[in-house]
Amino acid sequence: MLITILLIVFAIPRIEHYPPVREHVNLIELNHVYHPNGSTKLSQFIYKRFKKTWTINSFTGEKEYRWGSEVVDWRYLKDAKLPIKNWRIKKFQQKFYDKKMGCNREITASYFIETHTYYDVEVEARECVPIGNRELLSRPIRISNEKN
Repeated sequence: MLITILLIVFAIPRIEHYPPVREHVNLIELNHVYHPNGSTKLSQFIYKRFKKTWTINSFTGEKEYRWGSEVVDWRYLKDAKLPIKNWRIKKFQQKFYDKKMGCNREITASYFIETHTYYDVEVEARECVPIGNRELLSRPIRISNEKN
């Protein structure tokens, strides 16, 4: 009996309970990208901040440095949950386990929109600000109790 209990205790993986990584963005966009035939290609959350950044002028097609929304990061729809309006703070909150970074996330945004496009908005934003120059969502800070 004792051996069975010990096997069960040691067989259960140890779960680390870290507080969620809290982040604020101005806009969470749920973007659905479609094939030309109308079938869904992919669905993703795009996180944006309003700031002075490089944008493409829609009339001339040239890059300009002005106020606009800059893509911070993105996650697939299947990997995150829909944001919920928190009426107490009057903002949208999205809580999910981020598989890409291995942490719980709590993202707060002032606005939430859903868009349907034939092109990938996040990939198009790379023309203005390459991924290497993005702010990206915060990385989790791991505190180790082990002594080296």
